Amino acid sequence: MNFPFKPFAHLQFTQALNTTIQYNLSDSCAESLSVQQLLDLETDQSFLKQPLTYASIQGDERLREEIAVATSHQYQSMHVSLYSGVQEAIFCALNAILTDGGEVIAIKPCYPSLVEICHQLGAKLHIIEPKFEQQWNLELSDFTQFINTKTRLIILNSPHNPTGMVIDDSIQYALIEASVKNSYTVLLDEVSVWTHPQTPNAKLLPNNHKTDTLKNILRLGVMSKSLGFPGIRIGWAVTQNAKLQARMLEIKSYLSICCSRTDEQFARIAFKHRQKILEHNNQIVEDNKKLFNSFVKKHQRVLAWHTPKAGLLSLLRIEQRLTPTKFSTELAQKYQLLLLPSQLFGLDGPYYRLGLGKSNFVDALNVFEKAMILAK
Repeated sequence: MNFPFKPFAHLQFTQALNTTIQYNLSDSCAESLSVQQLLDLETDQSFLKQPLTYASIQGDERLREEIAVATSHQYQSMHVSLYSGVQEAIFCALNAILTDGGEVIAIKPCYPSLVEICHQLGAKLHIIEPKFEQQWNLELSDFTQFINTKTRLIILNSPHNPTGMVIDDSIQYALIEASVKNSYTVLLDEVSVWTHPQTPNAKLLPNNHKTDTLKNILRLGVMSKSLGFPGIRIGWAVTQNAKLQARMLEIKSYLSICCSRTDEQFARIAFKHRQKILEHNNQIVEDNKKLFNSFVKKHQRVLAWHTPKAGLLSLLRIEQRLTPTKFSTELAQKYQLLLLPSQLFGLDGPYYRLGLGKSNFVDALNVFEKAMILAK
């Protein structure tokens, strides 16, 4: 039996480079702590005595409570389910929702699985493509033009990967309100929502929905992005739709069954100290934004970008003689610098995914500047 899903283009590209990468300018994660640094934050280490048995299918109760509190006062621990990374949550969610195909409204470029799984499940995709000339911004009409009785799902990724655009709260509220009449689910992909200058208390936005709309919302999050823990393989889904939650967990039982008990405990510590971690990570992002704005001004003949409103990523436009794929390959093989072309995520043109979450960003820029000068 053939595996029906296409390989991820960005993973294929990086694996084919066959070289050591010293600097990753396309990293989508915030700065990471070591295991020791994480443990040093927590005085209560009684969890170290816990036997390494199976975790529960839904996930650790205390961690789910932390996630519910961090998400909104409208959720409790019973509304939260844990997954082995958000990729598993996406797979379970789309398979649970798109049982009869139907139609899906999504934004592209995006993380490939958000649209590829929909395609493989037989759904008709309506793709919305943000434009550089419009600073990647979207309007409500971009979405509503596609809504009809066959609509099963609207996928909203905000802050958007990879443009850094933020979907206006009024648009999100309007689409969620319309879900009651049109009976579709709104999937809120919020993996980097805490990397946001307007959420100092680490609360997700928007938060206050009417009771009759909550069952149509599915919120996804992960440890890897804003918190900077890709090595803690924990993602989560938050919903008041008990039927959807149960079906997702049934599908999960064919995959990981349960998360790593060790990862759950590490994640719980990180959540307990998330304010300190987020303040540190977000400051790195803000400093890197300022640094890169100056860098773009210095090289404005060949570089252009729109400062991201939130999140860890943005898109950089580079005008030079090589195709994006060849330029990225040359950067990797000659300079050990990774800068991924946007076509790997569904956007053609001279654009590249730029990550702003790492403390070695300035060192990577120095190498990038040298490469640009020599490439002229």
